[in-house]
Amino acid sequence: MIRHRSPFRRRGRERQSRGAGAAAAMFLVSLLALSGEKVHAMSTMHCEIRSRPVSGGVELTGVITASRELRGDYRFSVESHGAGGSSNIVQSGLFTLRPNEMRLVGAVMVNSGSGSSFVARLYVRSDEGETCVAHN
Repeated sequence: MIRHRSPFRRRGRERQSRGAGAAAAMFLVSLLALSGEKVHAMSTMHCEIRSRPVSGGVELTGVITASRELRGDYRFSVESHGAGGSSNIVQSGLFTLRPNEMRLVGAVMVNSGSGSSFVARLYVRSDEGETCVAHN
């Protein structure tokens, strides 16, 4: 006896697996967004906080790049805590970028001694409303 499968059942399974794949992709994008990673499908702007060791501490620098001409504003904040006390530093301003240009938008040096900690955040907003957020 030969059994024939209905083409409708097969299509239903394909639709289910495509739906499951789409759901998995959305879940991954949500996880990345919650983890602090930047997720921009068609983003023209990139921001990051760079760090480099210096004598007795760490230098933190806010950096913005864009693939096209861009204007906007930024806010670079660093909160640090250590044996000598705590500090809260905020640097903000306007920026203009040419295509593929890199702009340094803030620099802060923090202690890296025993018991020291810091949190740095960079928030960038273009005049068109695109945003970029970076943190350590």
